[in-house]
Amino acid sequence: MTYKGLQSKAPTEDVNMEKFMKDVESDSSKKDNPIVRLRKGCGKIRLSSQLNSLFETNKNMLKLPDLSIIVDCQTRWNSTKVMIDRFLIMKEAYRLTINSEDDLRRDCSLNNAQIEYIMSIQKILTKFENITSWLSSQQYTTINKTIVLYNDLFTRLEKFQQKNPSLSAAIGLTMSKLSKYYSRTDLTDVYACATMVDPSLKFSY
Repeated sequence: MTYKGLQSKAPTEDVNMEKFMKDVESDSSKKDNPIVRLRKGCGKIRLSSQLNSLFETNKNMLKLPDLSIIVDCQTRWNSTKVMIDRFLIMKEAYRLTINSEDDLRRDCSLNNAQIEYIMSIQKILTKFENITSWLSSQQYTTINKTIVLYNDLFTRLEKFQQKNPSLSAAIGLTMSKLSKYYSRTDLTDVYACATMVDPSLKFSY
């Protein structure tokens, strides 16, 4: 079923997550923000042959997977998730490497609380990544799933907000942005009708 003006929501999710990451990174001072510190540390390791060599040594000593540190592109939220995913696998080698120099430790080290914060970011980004990947893989417009996906996103974001007070403001702003798009489903009966006639959903929503 096609309907003029209704498109896959993947671009919408990209806009929302770009907004989320921007809010996350402005939620505290640049110096203390865990994502900013991680990005800076990854960049230092990647650009310095000495630090990269030390990272490789620490990685082998700890018997970690043969993987390298990744630096994200700040304007692409999904690349930030890739950076975070890789860091969480290699975090012990990262910490040993960063703690080898006073200046690096001051600007790029991450304590346990900051790593927990990064893990919370990863969970939120993973949900959006899964939805974006699913929508992007669909050959046809998926309006029958739109209301379901929005409802699921709101439910999960509300839970994340309750469990992660430090991210409450950023999540709140993201939900506000998301609400503007969700309200458009009330402008036509097509979304509700498409959901209703979907055999897997019917009147569940």
